[in-house]
Amino acid sequence: MPTLTETRLELHTDSTLPLDECLIGIVTVQAGSQAVRVSARLNLIEGDLTITVTGTAGYSARCAWPWPVDAQGRATDLAPGQRLVGAVPLVGTDSGTPLFPSTGAYTLVAEYDVVPGERLTSTAITVHRTPGQDAARTAALRDRDVIQSLLSASLLGGAAAGLHAIADGTQVTSRMLAALALDQAEPVAAAAISDQAEADVAAAIEAVLPAGVADADPRRVALHARVSRATSPTGSPSLP
Repeated sequence: MPTLTETRLELHTDSTLPLDECLIGIVTVQAGSQAVRVSARLNLIEGDLTITVTGTAGYSARCAWPWPVDAQGRATDLAPGQRLVGAVPLVGTDSGTPLFPSTGAYTLVAEYDVVPGERLTSTAITVHRTPGQDAARTAALRDRDVIQSLLSASLLGGAAAGLHAIADGTQVTSRMLAALALDQAEPVAAAAISDQAEADVAAAIEAVLPAGVADADPRRVALHARVSRATSPTGSPSLP
């Protein structure tokens, strides 16, 4: 395969979001004019992808998987102009603390170990976190048990009340992440009747049950079948 000179890493997410809603980023590895072979592990769980977040007053945090993993390498071939797309939950740091501890503007940069020994870095983007609209949801997204439950798509510790608060949020992605952790995701997926809502459901699924990691998870299989009309991250090459 040719070198990765033209291969780009891009990170996109909402530019403004209240602190009581969950932020999800869409990450893309874009091939240039030549075919390339890249890591297929475009997710937070397997360790090739990290997000650095900086804010005011010297704030700096690392968004990475809080639990060590020992996953085998996986690669995929991208044809010229083809891209690999994934999603990342921008909820907590690698130590389980809130990724966005207060309101303000934050700068996000993604880094991806695209092949052994070579790392791609995205252009920096800015996200403005505004005051939360609901005190219970805002408090929940500061709770370690809630953060780790959202990331693991499972109910951990004393997170139930906080997850139920997030499940009543205004954003589809927030409701879906909370519903996955509470094992109540089917109604959220069934209510997604627009293309955008289906894409948001698919992004939430991909963020915590990514391709290559959770392919056999019955929740991923069933929920993706419900939102198959949406253009969504797949963890496999997609055409531009």
